Amino acid sequence: MDLSNTKLSKLITQAELKESFVYDTINGGLIRIKAAGGRKVGDRFGCRMGEYVYGKLKGRYYLEHTLVYLYMVGEHPTNTVDHIDGVGSNNRWENLRAATYTQNMFNAALRVDNPTGVKGVSYRYIGKKKVYRARISINKKTYVKSVSLISNRTEEGIMKELTDWVVEKRKKLHGDYANFGKGMLITPLVACLQ
Repeated sequence: MDLSNTKLSKLITQAELKESFVYDTINGGLIRIKAAGGRKVGDRFGCRMGEYVYGKLKGRYYLEHTLVYLYMVGEHPTNTVDHIDGVGSNNRWENLRAATYTQNMFNAALRVDNPTGVKGVSYRYIGKKKVYRARISINKKTYVKSVSLISNRTEEGIMKELTDWVVEKRKKLHGDYANFGKGMLITPLVACLQ
């Protein structure tokens, strides 16, 4: 099959990558072994913008973690590469794994606007009544457990009940990709690492 005109054929190969970079086994990421485009031998690949390290090779932009995957496995990821600890700039091989987009979302951290501090647990007011809800989804199916704050229940008791429920559901439904709200330390733009 001739791939010369396809998007896939334009991606850098493992051999081309290894001609210019080595994998940094201590810090993760790629280190230049061949000077090119104003970059010196010993420079780290890419720039860090927010959460991820990205850069340009052969006229195309890449996320560093996808290149580390290519470097180690020999092929581009079928879907995406997941950071196990949720930190997008931690490109150590032991922190990366192939994932579907759904599995990558399972590993998402707690949203910054979550009012309860527990991933998947929220509350809202219906009139004057505070209603807590635990929610988890998979394959377009949503599981929900709601509890109202009534006189014989404490908020702490309700939160414990819903937290236990959502954690058990997440373990069962999301498996190894389950994230209980940790990781993804969002950092501001920093200087280019090259």
